Amino acid sequence: MPRSLARLLAIAVVSALVCVGARAQDNAAAPVTVEGFTFLGWKTFECDNDVEGKKSFRIAVYRCDLFAKAVGVELKGEIGSAVDTEFVLLPPDGKRTTAKVGSPGTEAGRATSEDQRDVEIRPFLIARTETSQRIYDKLGGPHRDFMFPGPLNPVENASWDDAQEWFKANPGPRLSLPSEGAWEYACRGGTTTPFYFGSTIQQERVTYNGIFPYRPGDPKGKFRGPTTPVASLPANAFGLFDTHGNVWEWCKEVHPSGSGLVSRGGSASSGASYCRSASRNGADSALRTGIIGFRASRSLP
Repeated sequence: MPRSLARLLAIAVVSALVCVGARAQDNAAAPVTVEGFTFLGWKTFECDNDVEGKKSFRIAVYRCDLFAKAVGVELKGEIGSAVDTEFVLLPPDGKRTTAKVGSPGTEAGRATSEDQRDVEIRPFLIARTETSQRIYDKLGGPHRDFMFPGPLNPVENASWDDAQEWFKANPGPRLSLPSEGAWEYACRGGTTTPFYFGSTIQQERVTYNGIFPYRPGDPKGKFRGPTTPVASLPANAFGLFDTHGNVWEWCKEVHPSGSGLVSRGGSASSGASYCRSASRNGADSALRTGIIGFRASRSLP
């Protein structure tokens, strides 16, 4: 065999081994199997942050079988084909981590209940969107008198108690409200800024009341009015939509002030400061209002 040909074959073998190694490493990073969920695949989500630069994470995406069957979509389909049935695995590597929540003392609009603290984040699945009305309806939501009806609009006018009743009536996927720590970790999408996209609010990313800007001197935005359909605006770097604005989202815990159960994220009628990642609200568990809904999650071992 000519020496030049032998050298080319050797290079080809090495290249093939490198490619096989890359595929093997990728396979080794396969996601966990979760009963009641179908793994759809990996997707890299990106988001620009005006302070910290571009954030990019490779995320495992699942479909909740119960949600998919309820609205008649395929269990195994393209990511994004029925985004209100999809969940992501966090942390991105599927391992426990520690995250800082709350806001620094210098953050504009902060409240005294937002002291920064470290929390343990255990692996969990969280819905990419706020629970849509079509899923809530099909699965027998206990109170379906929506103020802003629409199949892909977020559930609202549903109390914390309503959410608990709905989860108990649909036990298969073992869903629950997220903890505050998990919610804020998911909302931030790997950032430490007031909003997952940076230092101030951006009208094109948030359904909120733009009449009330974030900082003195910031330009006023628009008041969109009612809620917008889930996933209408861009997602964060974890693949989650509407973590700022649209509807407040119930969490598991009692507000530290004792003012009721915690909700997070702000709403379509909220001023910018209430839509920050660290903002917390408290309300009675029986309260039904057109500005509060919820997002489903699933704790993992």
